[in-house]
Amino acid sequence: MAQQKNDTGGAQDLPKKTIADLFNDSPYRHFPHRQMILYQGDKIDRIYYIISGYVRMYSITSKGNERTLAILGPGESVPLIQSEQAEYFYDCLTNVEAAYSSYEQIVDRFMNEGDYMEAARAAGVKLMQRMIEQMDMLATDSAADKVEMALRFLARYYGEEHDGCSTLKFRVTHQELGNLVNLTRETVSNLVQKLEKKKIIKFNAGGYISVFDSLEDKQPEVKDKKLRDKFNAGIRLGTTSDSEVTA
Repeated sequence: MAQQKNDTGGAQDLPKKTIADLFNDSPYRHFPHRQMILYQGDKIDRIYYIISGYVRMYSITSKGNERTLAILGPGESVPLIQSEQAEYFYDCLTNVEAAYSSYEQIVDRFMNEGDYMEAARAAGVKLMQRMIEQMDMLATDSAADKVEMALRFLARYYGEEHDGCSTLKFRVTHQELGNLVNLTRETVSNLVQKLEKKKIIKFNAGGYISVFDSLEDKQPEVKDKKLRDKFNAGIRLGTTSDSEVTA
């Protein structure tokens, strides 16, 4: 990766460090779709910087069900640096290209260069915002609302806008949607069909989902107010039983 240049020559004008700068001149690696990058409990010896593609971070519940905690994309790193061992599983939702560096080198730069720590903090805030939205989905009692909220969430963060809708940049299965909102594949399949009939979503020829824009998609402050109201009232992280479908 090319070094950033400073044309002014003044130290005060140097651009702020970014996570990408940590991986300047680093080697690259290709991961095919569905490949596991890291298993929970693995020793972390490398940190990857996603150049293209998407990675799912998930855990497995005591009942053996997968629960998607976050989807990481270009500009983000894998894994989250929390300890020397991976606390979650990471697998590829698409083909992934990533630069990588050793765990020791990345941690050393974080510890000794404050600009990198600030960049990591900013990236962490953005990730937390997405995870808060996922919590909001889980706090919703209606299974139908959960699925629609999940699709709008994916379209907002991982979609390309065109002709009044946003098309996801990766295919998502009904099982993967269920992993995101704690519902079974059968429940999600039923509700996705209903959303398609209501013309809230559509599938293109390649099997990618497009989500039609709503008022909240166009006015983020409406969504943000709902989130604030939820937290002010106290979020109840309830779950929907595998057999429950509330249309």
